[in-house]
Amino acid sequence: MAEIIQNLSRMNRMRAAGRATFGDVVYEPGGLCGPRTQQDFQLVALYDGEAHIEIDGDVHALPAQHVALMQPDRSEYFRFAQVRRTHHSWCAVQPALVPDDLRLQLHSAPFCIPLSAHIHGCIELGLTVPPSSLPSATATPAATVAANATPAIGKVGYWSDGE
Repeated sequence: MAEIIQNLSRMNRMRAAGRATFGDVVYEPGGLCGPRTQQDFQLVALYDGEAHIEIDGDVHALPAQHVALMQPDRSEYFRFAQVRRTHHSWCAVQPALVPDDLRLQLHSAPFCIPLSAHIHGCIELGLTVPPSSLPSATATPAATVAANATPAIGKVGYWSDGE
């Protein structure tokens, strides 16, 4: 089935950097995205509004000021807030960047946790690195996310500002 995107107000920013992709969007009330099969490990940071995300048939609520972990090879369907705009950012990291031992930890990670300044900062870094044709320049944001944000996914305490 083809992916449907409905009521996308604006794509604020998007940056593909090697094997990581960063984005920042706003959906109007009633926005939809999906169904789709997730290809990457993806952090979805929700700032305003809310989302109900169906993953392999189970519905999960993602409230404002929380970050959720999406995992590869799962079917996803996003339904955004019905009465207000929903603003979220994301960082998607190709599975090849995630070490095998961390992948095992991620299977038991919680669906979402409160959004920390650390995770927000990693996503912002990826969104603000200027485009470049140099291989080392596009690898930098991906390496930064792999080294900083991705390990945080498996450790709930690491996600908090108290670290």
